[in-house]
Amino acid sequence: MAACSQSEDTAPPSEPAAVEILWDQYGVPHIYAETPEDADFAFGRAQMENHSNLLMKLYAISRGQAAEYWGEDYLASDELVHKLGLPGRADALLAAQGTEFADRLTAFADGINAWASENPDAIDDDKKAVLPIRPQDVLLQMQYSIHVTFVAGRAQSIARGWTAAEEKPGSNAWAIAPSRSESGNAMLLMNPHLPWQDQYLFYEAHISVPGYDAYGVSLVGMPTLVIAFNKDLGWTHTVNTYDGADMYELTLTDNGYSLDGNSVPFEKTEAVIKVRQPDGSLKDHTLALRRSLHGPVISERGNKALALRVAGLEEPDHNRMFEQYWRMGSATNVDEYEAALSMHQVPMFNAIYADRHGDIFYAFNALQPVRSEGDVDFWAGIVDGTRSDLLWQGYRAYEELPRYRNPPSGFVQNANDPPWTSTFPRAVKAEDYPADIAPQAMPFRPQNSAMMLMNDTSISWDELMQYRQSTRAVLADRILGDLVAAAAGNDNPLVAEAINVLNKWDKQTLPESRGAFLFYKWIEQVGIGPIFFGSFYAERWSPDEPLATPRGIADPAAAVDALARAATIVKDKHGALDVAWGDTVRVRYAGQDHPASVGPGVMGAFRVAFMGREGEDGIVPVAGGNSFVAAVEFGDRIRAAGILGPGNTTEPSRTHYGNQLGLHERGEFRDILFYREDVEAGAVRRDTVRR
Repeated sequence: MAACSQSEDTAPPSEPAAVEILWDQYGVPHIYAETPEDADFAFGRAQMENHSNLLMKLYAISRGQAAEYWGEDYLASDELVHKLGLPGRADALLAAQGTEFADRLTAFADGINAWASENPDAIDDDKKAVLPIRPQDVLLQMQYSIHVTFVAGRAQSIARGWTAAEEKPGSNAWAIAPSRSESGNAMLLMNPHLPWQDQYLFYEAHISVPGYDAYGVSLVGMPTLVIAFNKDLGWTHTVNTYDGADMYELTLTDNGYSLDGNSVPFEKTEAVIKVRQPDGSLKDHTLALRRSLHGPVISERGNKALALRVAGLEEPDHNRMFEQYWRMGSATNVDEYEAALSMHQVPMFNAIYADRHGDIFYAFNALQPVRSEGDVDFWAGIVDGTRSDLLWQGYRAYEELPRYRNPPSGFVQNANDPPWTSTFPRAVKAEDYPADIAPQAMPFRPQNSAMMLMNDTSISWDELMQYRQSTRAVLADRILGDLVAAAAGNDNPLVAEAINVLNKWDKQTLPESRGAFLFYKWIEQVGIGPIFFGSFYAERWSPDEPLATPRGIADPAAAVDALARAATIVKDKHGALDVAWGDTVRVRYAGQDHPASVGPGVMGAFRVAFMGREGEDGIVPVAGGNSFVAAVEFGDRIRAAGILGPGNTTEPSRTHYGNQLGLHERGEFRDILFYREDVEAGAVRRDTVRR
């Protein structure tokens, strides 16, 4: 239905209630509705306006029909979707939502379709075939985004040909109790790190209906806020050290696969995928599907096959994420919030929480399989599929997972480290939980995170703003002195020049930092794997010294050789070893080009970048990382500021396209408009819509 202007006369009682959408200058919709269904309809419209073509792409991929619309390049993703059985579960997923939330999903889809019908010229011709969007499509996209992309990331890697060296989604999060806050109010830092593309993009919004008034972000295509705050509380997520997807190696037999010495037949079906040809015609691609007791077969080689089991993926009753997130956003205190979290419908992510009552909270939220044996390393590898005793036996109850409230430290932090290091002194201990729950390790970024909090017992709002921008290279603090000592007396003049540059470096990755790029190229020569996982160090990480290890260089001579190689590469490409970080690492997005003010997590930078591949021009592009960043103080009146680096639209025709990128790279926040009077004052456009 067409949008109506604000000046329109009051609707007669027989017409649906009007919904107001107030848009601010950054393209954030502030939705005011009388019912949740009306808000969902408006939210669908708003997402479609800001991400018209991206939404069509995402829904097509999760349907398993992208190759039908856009050709061979999408065949691998379509095959994965069909192997995992997503299309066949669509109706069951919708039925599992119950009438209330199924109707709301329909309203969200209706909003997308309504906007599309009113604005056909805004949608690329090759995307229009995806319409109309059904509520089932929304659920499939939620499964694809959460279960396939996050929980089963390894399956995505196989489908898309990713390499193991690429950085994975992550995040930072802080909850600061009144005892550690200068104002005496609890504070929350939300800082997820995701690639700036496709199903990883966040959509920022404010949704207000009676009983629910929350501001935050959803993932594009999802019908609900997943990281948010209201006037009473807020929460954020980090990707946790959770293994909810296991690869089983099956040994093939003439009739099926071997299990406990017997041959077990596969369940066999077929899927026909239509693939668009260059001339526009469609060609049928028949895909043989085989399913074992372990899960669907996703690849084969010789007499072996890999079967993938993903927690919650095939169980509609474990997929009421929309309802759980809505209840989380409706909560007014930690008891109500945890009651919603304990629904256990979101299969993963740490939850970090703070509220105006002064409570802070941490939960290792996970749909954790019950396994018969083995630790984290055992299940991270390829699992023997010939043993039936290695099949999962359901999931651990929410109450069995690591979680705590109000630790004595007065803070919770998480930067994708295990629950054991989320506060000091420790509130939960690894020895009290099964060995497959989470590893014991603390990389440099979470060490940086924890040390900033521990070194300040009275954190002000301004200090919080300062800390969240830290690009301190903790790795350099830990080993640069050893590298300098190892290079002493080396007769290679380029090594001496490199050491001189590194000695002058400020150990930051700010645009003006000189030496940071040389250090990063040295890490590449040493090998990201050894640097991250520990074989490089003289002393590996120890739970007894979590903030002082790893340290030292195990092979000093090899480290100096790597420095010589790195120096040669930098000198040949850039003409000087002291090239500035911002001259070589750039944020190129939305038609803009900015010097980077973020750093790689492997170096310990808190303000993180995902580093892309160096181009022929010598520029390393930032491929993502710092995404939505928001700080909230829970006083009598909410104080909130934030930034969404990639912006709130992927449509170049929108006036706010890319208009936050400069703020992001300068490290600036904008005020978040939460109260109605502030929204009214900051609105640049007002829509009135009806279902």
